[in-house]
Amino acid sequence: ERFLVPAIRGEMVGAIGVTEPTAGSDVSAIKTRAVRDGDDWVINGQKMFITNAATADFFCLLAVTDPDAGYGGFTQIIVPTNTPGFRVERMLSVFGYDERPIGHAEVVLENVRVPVENLIAGATTLVAVAAVIAVIGYRVFKSEGSAGAGGAPADVTALLPKGARIVGTAVAGD
Repeated sequence: ERFLVPAIRGEMVGAIGVTEPTAGSDVSAIKTRAVRDGDDWVINGQKMFITNAATADFFCLLAVTDPDAGYGGFTQIIVPTNTPGFRVERMLSVFGYDERPIGHAEVVLENVRVPVENLIAGATTLVAVAAVIAVIGYRVFKSEGSAGAGGAPADVTALLPKGARIVGTAVAGD
């Protein structure tokens, strides 16, 4: 109720925090930890290439809660971006695009404390599998856009008249 309903209404923006500096599609390499401390989760780690990081009101974050449980040791937790210890470290260029203000960013979490009610999904293999599917799907989407954009110069050049020159250099056939 606190996050999903306002997001559906367009009153809040969310982001998904899965990818890390040393863990892309391989969620088993995720190092961000969430440790239970009474009625809170205390979260420490980094996330990379996070879409909407600079504009999001909350993150759906994948963290390790039981490092000995393999894929079963992951938990998804909602983290409001105004929580102390949460910061957007820097904006990043992805596939050659700097898409500010939405764009992509590196996020740092230092002793971020959120209530246990912010748990989305407990430690299950399904959580990790869903995260991998989301990351791979997004990468396919972005790579298709980049591949399409890569063909744009050739498309524009084909529209130029024969013999066209730019700064003294021929850009279209004679």
